[in-house]
Amino acid sequence: MRIGLSDGKGLRVTHDEIDHAGSLLTRDEVAAWLKLSPKRVYDLPVPRVKLGRRTIRWRKADIEEFIARRTTD
Repeated sequence: MRIGLSDGKGLRVTHDEIDHAGSLLTRDEVAAWLKLSPKRVYDLPVPRVKLGRRTIRWRKADIEEFIARRTTD
């Protein structure tokens, strides 16, 4: 699956490029992946990685675990 995302600087990142389980995802990347509004990402019960005063990321593995916990048969 390819999802094109802008990093705000005109660069494009595709979902295919975010394939490492240790990858850190931006709010917009998580929102696009889960098809949520970017503001809703902050409400997810998923650990955050605070890199700076205003820089927050989410681990891809934590998002995958969140999805797995919510998956039903």
